[in-house]
Amino acid sequence: MAKNTLKIYLKRIKRVLSFIETHLDEERSLEELAKIACFSSYHFHRIFTGMVGESVKSYIRRLRLERAARQLLSSSSKLSVTEIAFSAGYQTSESFSKAFFAAYTSLRPKIFALANLRLVLTDKC
Repeated sequence: MAKNTLKIYLKRIKRVLSFIETHLDEERSLEELAKIACFSSYHFHRIFTGMVGESVKSYIRRLRLERAARQLLSSSSKLSVTEIAFSAGYQTSESFSKAFFAAYTSLRPKIFALANLRLVLTDKC
């Protein structure tokens, strides 16, 4: 790939990454995201996966799980695991729990949150 082409592609993909991060709770089609990058859907999917290292769907799912993990760790968050699961785009707390278990430390979300709470309490004493 030519150096100039790579710069253009990077700029376009960064535009999409920024858009996804600021609209994380909104469902967007591949076609809509491709339009933001000024690519065809097919070309966008190939370029995105090649440059980011994961598909668009995987990228969005990972960002939502990371946000959910931060919410579970936040002592100021008053949301239940089920509410966090729904805000992360999961239909059930069970599907969220399964995805969380696979992605993070082999712990269920509630155990993950409780483990952090114990660490925070012992650090303060």
